[in-house]
Amino acid sequence: MKTLSAVCALACLVLVSASDVPDVQADPEVDVGDWDTYCPTAFPGLCKSQSFTEGHTVYTYFTHHLNFTDAEMFCRRKYRDGHLASIHSYRINRLVTCLTTHCNHAARVWIGGFELFRSGRFTWTDGTHWDYSPWIAGFPVRFTQACVELNWNIRGTWSDHSCYLRKPFVCKHSF
Repeated sequence: MKTLSAVCALACLVLVSASDVPDVQADPEVDVGDWDTYCPTAFPGLCKSQSFTEGHTVYTYFTHHLNFTDAEMFCRRKYRDGHLASIHSYRINRLVTCLTTHCNHAARVWIGGFELFRSGRFTWTDGTHWDYSPWIAGFPVRFTQACVELNWNIRGTWSDHSCYLRKPFVCKHSF
């Protein structure tokens, strides 16, 4: 019964539309000095909803820790076209960063990128084009770490990490 209540609670959350969130113009090269001030000002209502929409896409944060493969399978089972989140813009990266670090104090979170067959090329679990990647300096560590995490060491940046480690994660699906 607890599982059903938790599912209902998640399903009943009010979604924040990214179109309702002010479009903050910020230089992607400038680090946010105070995320606790930036996030509620730039994206009001985000923490209450635990989700946001951009166009017809919903991004939702999940607190329970799963390895990369189990997190991807969770997203696929939970939503008809669900996957771990693919991130294609500075704006979505900032929204996901605020959702994970400011709202939930999550230091390291799985998103849907992974290295394809130790090739040095990264791709998304949803099959979309790899066209944005704010890697932290010195990453990715090709051929040794295969899955992409958000917020390692510096908020809003990405690193690759061992896929078997358990972390919270962000799912993406159609509205």
